Amino acid sequence: MTVMTSRGLSTRAAARGLGVSRSVEHYALKQPGTDAKLSGRMRDLSQQFPRFGSRRVAAWLHVGDKRLWRLWC
Repeated sequence: MTVMTSRGLSTRAAARGLGVSRSVEHYALKQPGTDAKLSGRMRDLSQQFPRFGSRRVAAWLHVGDKRLWRLWC
């Protein structure tokens, strides 16, 4: 969204074009270090086993489904 606003588009128009809420621009992660480690482990596991979905990766990593799905998206 910042790329679009830096080129002269309003925040409202950029959010509408991307199909997201305007509050997304100001969102800050609550656990950036922990999420970065987990997303790296997820990436490694999904590259090693490409047929695995988010639920199986969550089971292998012993992480809650909802937390993993948030990072998976």
